[in-house]
Amino acid sequence: MADSKFDDLLTKLGTGPWNWLYFFVSSYWCLMVPPQFLSGVYLTPALNYTCHLPDHQTHHAVVSEDSCSYIITNSSDDGPGVEEPCTEWDFDTSVFSSTLTSEFSLVCEQGYLRATYQSMYMLGTFFCPVIGGYLADRFGRYVVVVVTQVVMLFTSLIMVFLKSFTAILAVRFIAGSSNMLTLYILALEVCEPKHRASVGILTGLPWALGTMAWAGAAFAIRDWRYLQLAVSLPILLIFPPL
Repeated sequence: MADSKFDDLLTKLGTGPWNWLYFFVSSYWCLMVPPQFLSGVYLTPALNYTCHLPDHQTHHAVVSEDSCSYIITNSSDDGPGVEEPCTEWDFDTSVFSSTLTSEFSLVCEQGYLRATYQSMYMLGTFFCPVIGGYLADRFGRYVVVVVTQVVMLFTSLIMVFLKSFTAILAVRFIAGSSNMLTLYILALEVCEPKHRASVGILTGLPWALGTMAWAGAAFAIRDWRYLQLAVSLPILLIFPPL
């Protein structure tokens, strides 16, 4: 009954500038999310790499096919040699000048961390539906929207300055946890019932545009820190309308 009365009120009020404000702010938010949501594609890509041999072993070692180890040979010994794990690698920089993959050597035994980078964000998003609705009902939609946008901006920018991959994973989890749909829901709640389907569809279109823009930004900026900074600073523009 309460929802019906509220919808009746919205119908009487009609669609005005305040509806358009919520619509455009929500759409802008959808535009900003893909570079954070899908950042693993360009920040932790699969790269070609070669084991970097210690200087004193360059003439007495053979690198394995997967470049994860090398075999120390001895010309005076016919034995199989001693296998040692690679600890440093030379990465192909023809596509990306710097990535998380190359900076933190996410290859061989550490290769699983490339998927972990994306998984930590997705794990964070798992908690969004669990806590998002409760927080929005408890403290109000507007408060949750502002707080989550602040968290989104902070986590996106702080990554640029972190030197620990463990810290980056922790920040990714927090970023995923802040990716709530409260702003999207708010835009629908204040919309006339007859326009909600259209608003719901149109608000989602910027997600596709954001995905394409993310690819364009990665094409233009090949250093992961500058790339992350470039796609995160525009989040600031969401605060004046709020």
